Amino acid sequence: MWRLWGVGGSRGYKVRVYDKRQEASAVVGKEYWHEVWTNQGFSLEEPIWRIEYEMHRDFLKEWKIERLSQFLNAQQSIQKRLFDLWSIKIRDDSNVSRCSNVPEYDYLIEHFSQDFIEHEVDRRPEAYERAADQQLIRAVNALVASVTNKAAAFFARGHKVLNAETLVSQRVAGFNRLIKETSLGSPEQFLLAATALLQKKGYYYTPAHQMLEVAA
Repeated sequence: MWRLWGVGGSRGYKVRVYDKRQEASAVVGKEYWHEVWTNQGFSLEEPIWRIEYEMHRDFLKEWKIERLSQFLNAQQSIQKRLFDLWSIKIRDDSNVSRCSNVPEYDYLIEHFSQDFIEHEVDRRPEAYERAADQQLIRAVNALVASVTNKAAAFFARGHKVLNAETLVSQRVAGFNRLIKETSLGSPEQFLLAATALLQKKGYYYTPAHQMLEVAA
């Protein structure tokens, strides 16, 4: 059996890295590869590494991929993510995270991931959702703190009776007015802001060549 370096993921993906040259010599019917490689200038004295990715439905669901066209649009992003999920290391340190990569893996990173690194296509939809939830909580906490401080200022001035309901309504109304002055008050500006965020942080499954639209 040819040498196989593989990584099996528990979340619906597998990576197989092996010497294709050894496979072509060991498996009946694959000898034709030797002629192909010779015609392309490969040395049959050195390993010819092949990388295979196997992605199951659960893995693709993370990108909301249900059709081939969606997969092709997200292919670069998925490739970058898969590079993040596996590596081949030399056991030169007791701590695995500090171990060196084998030269073949460093070659792959250097020659095949530059586009992904340059465009930072490594932000998953779940990451945007978590950030949105966390920021909403912070916004609510900030509004509560603003109303509370306003009440504290009221009492600090010597007033004794506070209409809490009126104060809260006034502060919330003021908050809503400020929101309308931001990009949230304009559908066009809002889409520009969302697009800018995607361009900065990275797409995952949203095709970069398609324009975002406002629902009618």
